Amino acid sequence: MMPLLLLLLLRLLLRHHWRHSAQQRQQQPNGVAVGSSNGDSSGEDNPLVWVLHYLAQHYDKLGGQAKAVRASNEALCLAPTLIELLLARARVLKHAGDLVGAAAAADTARSYDLADRYTNSIAVKALFAAGQIEAAEQTAMLFTRDGDQVHFLHELICYVFDVMLLNYCRWQAYQLSITH
Repeated sequence: MMPLLLLLLLRLLLRHHWRHSAQQRQQQPNGVAVGSSNGDSSGEDNPLVWVLHYLAQHYDKLGGQAKAVRASNEALCLAPTLIELLLARARVLKHAGDLVGAAAAADTARSYDLADRYTNSIAVKALFAAGQIEAAEQTAMLFTRDGDQVHFLHELICYVFDVMLLNYCRWQAYQLSITH
């Protein structure tokens, strides 16, 4: 009942937004709405993109990966360069069992913002899961210091496991600290 009510509310909000933006376009003498460029919009200001994004995440949580992939594809058609959509698509594909597609989506998201360490780490993790070890190592080394990159990468991986072990011990989850 609640998801239906939420979707009905979203539909009402979207209709109101589109009606309001159509009225703004009619009031402008050149037909361009206030705050938009001449048709060069990337789509991220379109509320339909975000509704489809959250719908894909919702279907993914419920286990409907086919519907989640469809909603993700529709959102990416509207805004193909939006990093959040590409990362969500990678997550959906991973849950659907397509590890190679998930790695490709995460690597595409990484390529749009080369300075983002979070996106880089998600791409490396997806590449390792897909079995593309060499590509994952090369991607991980993009953020290491110059010089002995392999040694630094080894230290970085050991540090991550130390932090995980410390957190498991802090949570008193000793069984998880032993298995991971």
